[in-house]
Amino acid sequence: MIHAYSELYLTGACRIMAALFDSALGTMTPSEFTGLFLDSTVAVSWEAGNPKYIAGKSGEEILEEITGRNPVVSAQPQDRSAAYWCGHVYAYAQWYFGCRFAELFSAIPIEELLSLYTPLHEADISKTMALFRRRLFPQPALKTWREKRNLSQSQLARISSVSLRSIKAYEQGDLDISKAGYETLWNLSRSLCCEVRELIS
Repeated sequence: MIHAYSELYLTGACRIMAALFDSALGTMTPSEFTGLFLDSTVAVSWEAGNPKYIAGKSGEEILEEITGRNPVVSAQPQDRSAAYWCGHVYAYAQWYFGCRFAELFSAIPIEELLSLYTPLHEADISKTMALFRRRLFPQPALKTWREKRNLSQSQLARISSVSLRSIKAYEQGDLDISKAGYETLWNLSRSLCCEVRELIS
């Protein structure tokens, strides 16, 4: 997966986005915020890894830029609020998948993500990313590429030297293809005439 910025900035970027969501959702509805955020230059700049946003400004400063008005800053940081968690998750998902925010908000709208706070906020972030993955990529990339090449699972197994059992498990989501060995990924990508990254994205 190619990321817009280094993982070294990820923790700070998640904190900034979390503070932005916490401030924004304290004063406007999720749909109002989503519209303003996506219409602003902030979303595109963030997606490109612009350091001005991922490391340079606070969440409150970004909200002021988006809305054109001074934000109401809460006296006490709400680092445990559902809105704060929600912002953290979207920032992480944008970095992790390399998607546009519009795609993320479409896959899991803010209202829905807020409703998942209680079951997911104490779980490892990988559980929430698995939910995004299922929504963003409803069909595994391996299956998409295999069907694009008009191959059955057994034909792909034969030409790639990857077992039929493994191919079925990757396509059903029982095995995570991103954790497959390099030789397996190389053989599958070579057989499907695609790049390794296209199978694991």
